[in-house]
Amino acid sequence: MSCTVIVKSKRPHDHEVVVVKENKGRPAHLGIPPGHLPAPGQCRIWYPGRPPGRQPHPGNCIEVERHVRPGCWLVRRSLNDSEHIKVMVYSHDRPSSVLSIRYYLAESGKFAYEEHPKKRKR
Repeated sequence: MSCTVIVKSKRPHDHEVVVVKENKGRPAHLGIPPGHLPAPGQCRIWYPGRPPGRQPHPGNCIEVERHVRPGCWLVRRSLNDSEHIKVMVYSHDRPSSVLSIRYYLAESGKFAYEEHPKKRKR
């Protein structure tokens, strides 16, 4: 039997975050070869469906984030969280809109959990 655990928490800037601890409907594995992951402290834009050798190079997160296109992923390796790889999934329709933030285990690439940012109504 499968179950979903949903934890609601509040974050700064009036966002509500729903954390889902199940991989139903999401990739169970990151699917990026280990040699193509950014180094800790760096980011990389990833085009789903494009071969690993044809992806943009990793670099400084502030610089890389400026070039994210709709439908891409921003893959981040934090210096503070060596256990996870953070993947921000951008909308195909709305530029600069993050649909979800997925976390994968750095050692295995397996899905860990997902956040869905939701803006509060004003």
